[in-house]
Amino acid sequence: TPPPYAVWMQDKHLILPRDHHKIHHTFPYQTHYCITTGWVNGLMSKLHIWRLMELAIARVLNVAAHRDPLPSEMSDLGSD
Repeated sequence: TPPPYAVWMQDKHLILPRDHHKIHHTFPYQTHYCITTGWVNGLMSKLHIWRLMELAIARVLNVAAHRDPLPSEMSDLGSD
């Protein structure tokens, strides 16, 4: 549980509210990366900034870009 001052700041949207932060931890984990205030998440998502950054980093590092499993693929995980 956050300290009372943090809860107050979350309630006033001075820092990321709890419900907004929860979206960051929800499948497909591709939105709401601005976890300090969240004020620019909508714009960043509309412009696909996070995905573009991820692709650019993957290209520079010469690795495959991350892809979360689809819900239909989730049951296949861990079944060897």
